[in-house]
Amino acid sequence: MTNKIICIGTIYPIFTDAAVEFMAAFMRFLLQGICLGEALRKARKELIANRKYSKFDWAPYILLGDPKTQIQFQQEEHRNANLTNASG
Repeated sequence: MTNKIICIGTIYPIFTDAAVEFMAAFMRFLLQGICLGEALRKARKELIANRKYSKFDWAPYILLGDPKTQIQFQQEEHRNANLTNASG
C-alpha cells in the first residue's frame, strides 16, 4: 500500500453553519465507502438543495489529490485511516 497526500480545503474562509453541514455530509459519505471526489460532489449537492445557503457557502471546497481515493476506516481505538486507490 502506498501513502497518498490528500488535502480538502476552501479557497476562502467560511464562517457559517454551512461549513459544519458540509463537513458532516462529506464525512457521512466517506463512511459509506464513497471515494473522496464523489463524497465532495454529493456534499456540495446537499448544500445546494438546502436553499438557505448561497454559492459562497458550497462552492469554495476543493480537493487536492486523486479524487478516486477511498478512505478505509478501521475499527481501532484510535480509528486510524488508511488511504487506498479505488481503482485498484
